[in-house]
Amino acid sequence: MAMTNTAGSPSVGSPFLRLFAVLFASSLAVGLVAYWILNSLCGQQHVFASWIRMFNYHEQHHAQYITLVALIYSTLTAAWATRWTPHGWRRHLSVLAVLVITLLVSSALAGILYALHDMQAGYFPIWERQVAAFRYYVEAGLALGWVLVLFSFPLNLFAVPFAYATAYYLPLRLKR
Repeated sequence: MAMTNTAGSPSVGSPFLRLFAVLFASSLAVGLVAYWILNSLCGQQHVFASWIRMFNYHEQHHAQYITLVALIYSTLTAAWATRWTPHGWRRHLSVLAVLVITLLVSSALAGILYALHDMQAGYFPIWERQVAAFRYYVEAGLALGWVLVLFSFPLNLFAVPFAYATAYYLPLRLKR
């Protein structure tokens, strides 16, 4: 007996999953290739911005941070594009809002990822302080994430226009 798809349930061919898959694959590929070009071919030692006295876990584990941003970006953009597709100036404004929300959510989660990398390096808070430590890293991610993106030059010159263009045009192309 063949299984049929009921109305309203997501399927492999659903618009959200198709858009998510294309966005995730393309944003991950562009992020990793841009990082590789800047690091390997151009010899840029710190592709991501870094601060004095800051461990460069985001450089050591760059694929994890790029994957995290690609995952959040793809999820939010696919959800936005399949639920609400404004036209004109509202579309531009809503794409910018999706990018800002992506930055905020990614920064908070990158703070947790940074804390996990810190723990792998041997910096374990005592059990009673672990929740407070994770909260601290989420707040630090929110406070510093946008600054790190701003100063991650020239990586941001590839990432931001790519993210805007794919969020703006790709959903329109896939709906045809």
